[in-house]
Amino acid sequence: MRRRWWKKRWLRCLSHLDYIGPCKYIPPCLDSELTEFPLRMRDWLKNVLVTLYERDEENNLLTEKQKLRVKKIHENEKRLEAGDHPVELLARDFEKNYNMYIFPVHWQFGQLDQHPIDGYLSHTELAPLRAPLIPMEHCTTRFFETCDLDNDKYIALDEWAGCFGIKEKDIDKDLVI
Repeated sequence: MRRRWWKKRWLRCLSHLDYIGPCKYIPPCLDSELTEFPLRMRDWLKNVLVTLYERDEENNLLTEKQKLRVKKIHENEKRLEAGDHPVELLARDFEKNYNMYIFPVHWQFGQLDQHPIDGYLSHTELAPLRAPLIPMEHCTTRFFETCDLDNDKYIALDEWAGCFGIKEKDIDKDLVI
């Protein structure tokens, strides 16, 4: 009886999260929440890049090419500052400042596509992004699953960018630097 209870509990905890303590209940992702996820994620990617740019004095966190692209975002006075914004504002900002979101989406793809660098993201390559997000963003797994349009267990650049609302004409392998 005890063994069956432990196995049941272990199976529920199979999220591949690395922390100490009891399993955290992760609620199912509702459809309405799934539509909001890319709004927050896009904004977060943009803010991560801007923060890296601001801290990059001597650390070489970004390449020179990356710095040039992020400098334009950093200097844009219309840029929505980092913060906890309502989804309506994030959606409006994406429409209004669409171009400043193109590079961060490509950049993140390049950061994840490492083992091997083949133009596709595997489950393993998504893990460094997925694991820390799940406790805060319970739609992470479902979002990545919906990005895999052809269900081949890999996310290509066009699938990735499309998930974030990047138009097909703006998807450019040369931006994955």
